[in-house]
Amino acid sequence: MIRYNIFPTLVYVLNLSDLIEPVKDLMKSVTWKDEVNGGQSKNVHILDSNKTLSKQFENKVNDSLSELQYDVPLQLTTSWFTKTKPHGRIGMHTHTNSMWSSVYYFDDDCGYLSFTKDAPQINVDFQNKDHNLQMFGDVKFPASKGSMILFPSSLIHHLDVNDFDKYRYSFAMNFMPIGLCRHADSTYEYK
Repeated sequence: MIRYNIFPTLVYVLNLSDLIEPVKDLMKSVTWKDEVNGGQSKNVHILDSNKTLSKQFENKVNDSLSELQYDVPLQLTTSWFTKTKPHGRIGMHTHTNSMWSSVYYFDDDCGYLSFTKDAPQINVDFQNKDHNLQMFGDVKFPASKGSMILFPSSLIHHLDVNDFDKYRYSFAMNFMPIGLCRHADSTYEYK
């Protein structure tokens, strides 16, 4: 018997501990949509004001995805902070108008980021919880301090309940190609 894993969903976990302090410094000037209940920063282009940090994230993303051998690099398009109150949650969602997304964790006690794929109509429970064999359901990734989780923007994800008695902070980013993407009659130059 030979088993093939085709059409994988790629999720990368990067250790970016060296960026904790610059991101914390950046968050000090954030204005929130709702100071009490949390949510996200008013500005969804946070890194526009810090080109050095923006380039560091772009480089890490492009280095991580280099095994895919894209014809053009990816650029950061949007970036924002999230703030989840104690016992709050971020519901299931995807990121539109982007190709890859990431969440960076720069604080302790951030819980888990969960990815979800709906079960097929005929569902038989299985015992094997190996992520490489799990074809549907939830897969949880620890949201560890200094880590960035990089994933396709179309992948459904959510934050489980914030079980801590303090706000949970994270830094989200989206990425798109830059340059001429050639594909027959669908050729397009992203700027």
